[in-house]
Amino acid sequence: MDRKSSSDKSDISYWFSSDEYRTMKRQIHSDVESDFTERFTDFDSRLKTVETRVETIEANVEQIDTKVQQIDTKVQQIETKVQQIETKVQQIDTKVQQIEAKVEHMEEEIGEIGTKVQQIDTKVQKIDTKVQQIDTKVQQIDTKVQQIDNRVQDIGTKIDQIEGKFNQFENSVLSLLASQTESLNKLLAQAK
Repeated sequence: MDRKSSSDKSDISYWFSSDEYRTMKRQIHSDVESDFTERFTDFDSRLKTVETRVETIEANVEQIDTKVQQIDTKVQQIETKVQQIETKVQQIDTKVQQIEAKVEHMEEEIGEIGTKVQQIDTKVQKIDTKVQQIDTKVQQIDTKVQQIDNRVQDIGTKIDQIEGKFNQFENSVLSLLASQTESLNKLLAQAK
């Protein structure tokens, strides 16, 4: 549809056509969907990274647990190596503390991820609300454009009616003038 002429430049229909409204609407939906997909792809990638780290820590814990069992067996079998075993136990304890520190750090990161997920969800909800508001405005604008188009058609119809009446009036006046002119000519002829 062609852009409607309007003297009010604050009316959005002055600047855009209905096709442009629909194009803008599709573009907004596309941008929101693209942004939504990009954010959740990033979130999924980060979750996979955390899962990989958890699996690595679990593997390390299993290895340490195996070593502890081996050490306990050696303690029971070889009393002469008690001091060596105690040293190894201390080393293992240090590693366990390191693992505990890593686990605590990972828990903090998981908490941060949870917060970020909530923030993302809030942003997505805001975006969805804005899209709905824009869609409502576009529908309102489409309605106004249709109303204006209807008014223009009504005005065109009225002009056609007025033009028809004017043509009838003009024909009547011309006919009357012709008749009066003829009468005057006859009177002038008689006066001579």
